[in-house]
Amino acid sequence: MSDVPAGENWWIASDGKWYPPHLHPLAQPPPGYGPPPGYAPHPGYAPHPGYGPHPGYGPHPGYGPYPGYGPPAASPAKRTGVLVAVGVAAVVIFLAVVLVVVNGSLVSSNQGIPSLPTLPTARPIVPSTAPAGPVLAPAADTAASSPVNGISCDTLEQTLFHIHSHLTMFVNGEQEYIAAGIGIKLDPATGNATCLAWLHTHDESGIIHIESPVQRTFTLGDFFAIWGQPLSSTQLGPHQGPVTAYVDGRPFTGNPADIPLGELVSIQLDLGSPAPAVVPYTFPPNY
Repeated sequence: MSDVPAGENWWIASDGKWYPPHLHPLAQPPPGYGPPPGYAPHPGYAPHPGYGPHPGYGPHPGYGPYPGYGPPAASPAKRTGVLVAVGVAAVVIFLAVVLVVVNGSLVSSNQGIPSLPTLPTARPIVPSTAPAGPVLAPAADTAASSPVNGISCDTLEQTLFHIHSHLTMFVNGEQEYIAAGIGIKLDPATGNATCLAWLHTHDESGIIHIESPVQRTFTLGDFFAIWGQPLSSTQLGPHQGPVTAYVDGRPFTGNPADIPLGELVSIQLDLGSPAPAVVPYTFPPNY
């Protein structure tokens, strides 16, 4: 740049100054300007090892959202409602746990059960219809001499161990029935039940109810002991003679008093002749 031309082809700009020719806007680079022919980066060129951000680079310590940033806090009324709901749920759970513990301890110990003057039951104690044939023997009041074979007569029905078996009996080819009310002690004045043995009957259908506070193996002999009737391989209640036994349609060898009472097990006892065929039994749907 100069106030006067300093050589050939100098030119004057809009600011009134003179500039050399190579600075003119339309000037072309002189021949040969640029990288030499065949120029290329050196083979194996790569950035210097370890190139990258400075070690320890990161946000400034303490960097984060502006203090107080976040969703708006719940209103006092909403917070109160949430706390009340949580408190009610906690109380309900606590009461449920207490009831389970107390109920479990009463059932397992079979103690502390209140004595009631009458015994409410969901099923009738006396038969609703008369049996189709004779009863083997009436229901004796053996529940009064409880316990029988370690089986008590309690003021409440026990449900910790609750199963049902069925008994069919034939004497000289004729069916005889179990009595209603076996294992149930009645108040003579009112007719109300005052206790239930763990093994009992509500009617003459043949269904034996096993409702016990302990889980153990009960036998047909236990039931006949509560009934007050003998049972062996040579005696069926008041009748004497060889006794043939079937369990779920299959022959049982040995003393029929040893037959276990199982859930929905069907038992048949035959004494005398003619020997009847095995009679299948189907439990009602509510059993």
